[in-house]
Amino acid sequence: MPPINPFKSIISALRKFSNKNNKNNSSEEEEEEYIEEEENIKEEEILLPNNSNFLFLGTLESGKSTLFKQLKHISNKKSYSQMHYSLKNYILEEIIETMCLFGYEKKEEIEKYVGKEIIIMKDFYEHLLIFSEEKDLDKNDIWDKEFALQLKEFYFTNLNILQYFLCDINNKFCYNIDYYMNDFDRIMKESYTPNFKDYLTCRIKTAGIIDEPILYFNKTFTILDVSGARSERQKWKNIIIKPNYLIYTVSLMDYFRNCWENDFTNRLKDSLDLFENLLKNNYLQFNLLLPEINFILMFTHIDKFVKYLEINTNLPITVQRKEHSYLSNVFNEFKGNEFSLTDIFNFILQKYKDIYFKYRKEEIEYHVVNLLNENEVKTCWHYILTKKGKFISQLLNTHIKQPFNLQTKLFKSLQYNQFIDLYFK
Repeated sequence: MPPINPFKSIISALRKFSNKNNKNNSSEEEEEEYIEEEENIKEEEILLPNNSNFLFLGTLESGKSTLFKQLKHISNKKSYSQMHYSLKNYILEEIIETMCLFGYEKKEEIEKYVGKEIIIMKDFYEHLLIFSEEKDLDKNDIWDKEFALQLKEFYFTNLNILQYFLCDINNKFCYNIDYYMNDFDRIMKESYTPNFKDYLTCRIKTAGIIDEPILYFNKTFTILDVSGARSERQKWKNIIIKPNYLIYTVSLMDYFRNCWENDFTNRLKDSLDLFENLLKNNYLQFNLLLPEINFILMFTHIDKFVKYLEINTNLPITVQRKEHSYLSNVFNEFKGNEFSLTDIFNFILQKYKDIYFKYRKEEIEYHVVNLLNENEVKTCWHYILTKKGKFISQLLNTHIKQPFNLQTKLFKSLQYNQFIDLYFK
C-alpha cells in the first residue's frame, strides 16, 4: 500500500478552488447567488436621506471613474450608449500605446528582465510607429487589415513575456490589454458597437468636475467625479456641492507601481499622502472633519490584483523578481506573507486606518469590490445606502474562507508547478 500523501487533499482543494475562480462571471452558480441578493435588496429600506451627495476622490487610475460609470449604468442602463463608435478610437489608442511600450520603448529592458527575446514580425515596427505618432488622425481611417493581423500575431506570440511586463514598476501600459486582444476580432469589425464592458474598461481622461443625479429605488442621489491626476488636484477647490459622503478609492495594484507623473513616487504612498492631506483640508473648501461628512474607503482592482499575485508567484526560475514586487521593500514594517492576498490587504487597510484615526475617532467604513462586476458594484452600493456593513468582494472572501496560504517558506522557495508535481504525485 503506497504511503498516504498528507498534501494530496490540500492540492485537490487548491485545484478545485483554482477551477472555480477561472469560471466566467456569468456562471449559473454565481447568477443564482446574486439573483437571491437582488431579491433581498427590494425588501430592505434605504436609510440614507434623499438627495445625499457622494464625492469620489482618489489618485489617478484608482477606479473612481469606473465606479462612476457603473452607478450611472445601474441608474440608467443606456448611460454608455452615447459613446457609440468613437469608443473604438480610444481602445485602439490604448492598444497601440501599450504595444509601443512593449515592442519598442522598453523592448531591451524587458528582454533582459525575462531572459527571452521578443519576436517582431517584418515591417511591424514601422507600421506601429506610424500609428503612435499620428495622434490627430482617426485611427480607423489609417487602420488596415494587414496591420491588425500583425498586431494580433505580435501580442499572442509574445503573450508569456507580456505577462511578466505586468510586474514592471514603471510600465504604463493598459491594465485591460488582455480583454481588448481577446476580443480583438469583434472590436475590429466595421459593424462594431461597444458593449458596456468595453465602456467600463476603456480609459477616458476625466476633465473638470462631473456631477450626475442617479435614481435608486425612487430616491435621488448625486455622484461627483473628478480627475485624480496630481496636476488636477488643485481644481478640487472648485467643487461647490458639499458632499454628505466622500468615497475614497484605493487601487490594490498601487503598492508595486510608480506614479504616471514620475518614475520614482510609489502610487500607494502617494495615495496615503493624499488621503491624509484631505483630512487636513488641503484640497477642498469644505471641512472634512465635520461629523456630517462621512468617509468611505473603497478598495478596487481586486480582480487585477489576484491576477498579479498569480503571475508573480509563478514567475519562471529564469526570471528574477524585481524588488518592488515585495511589499516589504516599500514598507519595511510589513512582516506578512508576500504572496498572501489577505496579509497584503490587511496591511494596506491598517495604513489607511492609522491615518484616519489621527483625525477622527469613529471607525471608517470600507468595502472591497471588483468594479468590472456589475452585480458586486450594485450590491456594494446597496450596502452603503442601507448601512448594512462592509461589502467584501467574493474574490477576497474566497481567500479569507479558503486561504491561498500554501505560500509558506516551502512554497516561496519552489515554483507553483514544481510544488504541485512534488506533492501531488
